Amino acid sequence: MLDLIRDIKINDLLDIFIVSLLIYNFLRLISNTRAFQILAGIFVLIIPLAISPWYPLPTINWILRHLFQIGILSLIIIFQSEIRKALAQLGQTSSFMGHRMSAFYSDFPKMVDEIISALNILAKNKIGAIIVFEHSTGLQNFIDTGLPMDSKVTRDLLITIFTPPSLLHDGAIIISGSRIKAASCVLPLTDRSDLQLHLGTRHRAAIGISEISDALSIVVSEERGEISYCLNGKIYRNQELDVLSRLIKRIYAPRPWWKDKIVYKIKRQEK
Repeated sequence: MLDLIRDIKINDLLDIFIVSLLIYNFLRLISNTRAFQILAGIFVLIIPLAISPWYPLPTINWILRHLFQIGILSLIIIFQSEIRKALAQLGQTSSFMGHRMSAFYSDFPKMVDEIISALNILAKNKIGAIIVFEHSTGLQNFIDTGLPMDSKVTRDLLITIFTPPSLLHDGAIIISGSRIKAASCVLPLTDRSDLQLHLGTRHRAAIGISEISDALSIVVSEERGEISYCLNGKIYRNQELDVLSRLIKRIYAPRPWWKDKIVYKIKRQEK
């Protein structure tokens, strides 16, 4: 045992640490999803192979060994959404290299007031809405699914977009910089299995976009007039307007790039 410990080198410890970190992040990524249940099922299938040296099970072993010959391809197909999320997270641009949402204009507080005012009216009238704020992760793929606008953010425009029978009311709007880049955008739905049943497609879409990016998404419930926000794959229900206003300003307000760590700490504290 001592000889084994003496043979361990720094690169071995680093190798173990990296592999452990990858496994941990993968399990955290698929927790509370159907993929986690599938992975558990795969481990159940491996049990007969593990006990086969002591208890021969020729028929089962033959079937399982042939199944595992195509196992890698099967895993890629099964976990394609999780792999896509992981690659998207790895591909996030840093805040230093990416643009600051509010770095290009000076009326940032006024824009936030316009959004909060619109949310207040939408909630009171129980008009469903999703507003997504692009941060350092580019959302161009989702912007392309909607109607291009490149419009100034105003209360009246937001209300007009989301009020039926507007043709744009079903999708999300994406705000980048000081502009509404597109409306009626299609967002990815989360596949979390632990959400309450009354959380519909809007809420699942708001969570979904926050899972694969660092965007902040705000959703207004059509049934209850409740305002929630999603950040880092988590949903925070029934929020007050002043809380949302402070949150948007703290995350997106203009600041020197070297203070981006403060933004990250703020995000973590909101959990």
